[in-house]
Amino acid sequence: MIPSRADSHARRYRDYTAGAVLSWTAWWDHVAMDPTLGRVAEKRRTIYPTG
Repeated sequence: MIPSRADSHARRYRDYTAGAVLSWTAWWDHVAMDPTLGRVAEKRRTIYPTG
């Protein structure tokens, strides 16, 4: 059985609020701390300065 779109959103929201997954901002913060990927995060900040 394929979950409905509402079920998928509810699952993602539940996982996010439980701390089981990172928010988009937190994910990019982790990328920025990586020695290899940090440059990618910096480039993204210049392209999208407000996130």
